[in-house]
Amino acid sequence: MARFWRYVDRKKAYEYFQRFWKTGRDGLSDCRTCERSYAVQMELLMGNRAAADEYAKPMEQGRMRFCPDTPHLYWLAYLEDALDRGDLKEAEKRANALYRKGNRDKSDLSYIGAILRCWAYTDPERALELFSKRLEWSIGLWDQKKVYDFDKGACILFRQLSKHQQAVHLELPHAFSLWREDGAYNTKDLTGWFREQAETISRRFDERNGSHCFGHDLAVALAKR
Repeated sequence: MARFWRYVDRKKAYEYFQRFWKTGRDGLSDCRTCERSYAVQMELLMGNRAAADEYAKPMEQGRMRFCPDTPHLYWLAYLEDALDRGDLKEAEKRANALYRKGNRDKSDLSYIGAILRCWAYTDPERALELFSKRLEWSIGLWDQKKVYDFDKGACILFRQLSKHQQAVHLELPHAFSLWREDGAYNTKDLTGWFREQAETISRRFDERNGSHCFGHDLAVALAKR
């Protein structure tokens, strides 16, 4: 319930999270590090940085066993929070760490999208290289949340690049809607295309959920320059 409501009503999501945290572990519990990662995410969602740090402490100190989904989950939470606050120093540290562990297959597209968003400001050339390698993972993917995260990061990347260069030369998949045989892509065209894709997905999610969560999320990302 907390995971559902975080896309509709943050306060209600947090109430369900608190109920979950007070409930004893049983056969349906997730692993301990994943549950702590989710706790970090929920506290950051509510702006409770001190509480998030307290939940993260045993993981940061290496005192908990990591599973295939951690520490990626709580690193992503910290990365997105830092980006939303405009703290690029912390964001870059998290993005670099996340890149080393969260770049395995298309299930990691949300991680990659956040990394692109960070590197758009701190290391655009590296971001461009990552984008060109991972674009194909997003094409035709059924998980629209992951596609949204990737498209949001790509939009920010090309918006930043468009401030200094008119075009980029990339080898992109033929299945990409804007594919060009000569590999020359206008950065403003790419910015507009990925922004439109992200806006379309965010609008569909918000219409389904009866909220403005995704629209707000995208607006915050686009407001950071």
